[in-house]
Amino acid sequence: ASISQVRIEIMTELKDINGNLPVIDLEGYYIDCGYRQNGTKTFVKVGPGPINEKRRVIYIIKDGRWSFHDIDGANKNYAWMSSKQKAANALISNDLEWTYWSDKDKKSYPIQLKVKALHRG
Repeated sequence: ASISQVRIEIMTELKDINGNLPVIDLEGYYIDCGYRQNGTKTFVKVGPGPINEKRRVIYIIKDGRWSFHDIDGANKNYAWMSSKQKAANALISNDLEWTYWSDKDKKSYPIQLKVKALHRG
């Protein structure tokens, strides 16, 4: 069975996030619609209009971890949030540990996500 849809909720309180993480833009539903980034399956955030460079995605960054950004940032290998575990060893799930990048002091910090993955077949 493969994952067809992922729902993301950020559980860390906004007051505890250092910097300008686009929390509301990152939360929501992401689907497998055939879009690929770095040659691998990518989940695209559900939303109005065509998929363009500002659409949020969950993709596998070049170092092999699950990561969040928009398509433009993903093309540059950027990540607002990334899993600590490599995607090759772990499906995207609630069991992963996550970090986010603070634009304020250029450091990574832990963040708590609620990940609900829906499987097909």
